[in-house]
Amino acid sequence: MPDYDFGTLSPADFERMACDLLNADLGLHLHSYPEGRDQGIDLRQVAQEGMATVVQCKHYVKSSRSAFLASVRGEAGKPGRLAAGRYLFVTSRELSPQLHDEVARILGIAHDDVWGRHALNDALGR
Repeated sequence: MPDYDFGTLSPADFERMACDLLNADLGLHLHSYPEGRDQGIDLRQVAQEGMATVVQCKHYVKSSRSAFLASVRGEAGKPGRLAAGRYLFVTSRELSPQLHDEVARILGIAHDDVWGRHALNDALGR
């Protein structure tokens, strides 16, 4: 099983890798967008009926817990989060069970829609 820390990837490369991995593992058809102010939308799929699946990617390999959680809290009220029918949060950071739960709670999303380093590596292994 792979155990990558994704530290050699740029933030843009991390987003592209997450897009490819989520599309393959979850059967999605996410699209990526250019870098810049994205209103909380790094990747998105809009279904024919109009429901949007939005993904926010945070490349925080070695950030402190407080800096990471401040970033998560900043995403909670962004238009991309609020307009999404389904919202996934993907990070290169390791997530303890407690931190994983806290991210899901802050964002108000399903536990399975929070992907940390280990979830990414598990998907690569599949």
